[in-house]
Amino acid sequence: MHARLRTISRAILTISLAVGLCGCGTSVNVSAPGQAKGPVMSIGVPADEPGVGWYHDGEYSGLSVEVAKYVAKVLGYGDEQLFFHSQTPATRLDRLDDGSVDFAMVTFAYDGGKNALEMDHTQTADGTRYEVSGPYLVARNQLLVRADDARRLPDVQSLDGRTVCTVAGEYFRGTTP
Repeated sequence: MHARLRTISRAILTISLAVGLCGCGTSVNVSAPGQAKGPVMSIGVPADEPGVGWYHDGEYSGLSVEVAKYVAKVLGYGDEQLFFHSQTPATRLDRLDDGSVDFAMVTFAYDGGKNALEMDHTQTADGTRYEVSGPYLVARNQLLVRADDARRLPDVQSLDGRTVCTVAGEYFRGTTP
């Protein structure tokens, strides 16, 4: 009977130690330094427009990026929660449609006499509607030429018959320089 009592005592002691050790442990932090804490926001910005939206040396910069950061901050997001993605005029609506961006900071060319300040939405051919918050900058189209060529090339019409370069998919659709 004494051996049986010793076996039961050992079992109780082992269980007591095991239960006591269950509370010991470390908390595991699965977030890395600099990782977003909380929800994230994906923002589409141009990556090939210096001063507006530019991707260089692994970082986005420019006016569109700074305005996007400001809007996100007003909405309660910190810089570590923001993820920027490159977009072009040809891809921005697709990125919104497929959810790869939450909002897009875009430069839009308004033609045909539209007033950018009155535009509140746009609608695609398939009927999808996108809300437009309004312009954060209104600028007119201009021709950038070397100072030496300014008299010979005062406007877009003066480019008739000349070879010009532009980024594919940009805003010159429908115009014939």
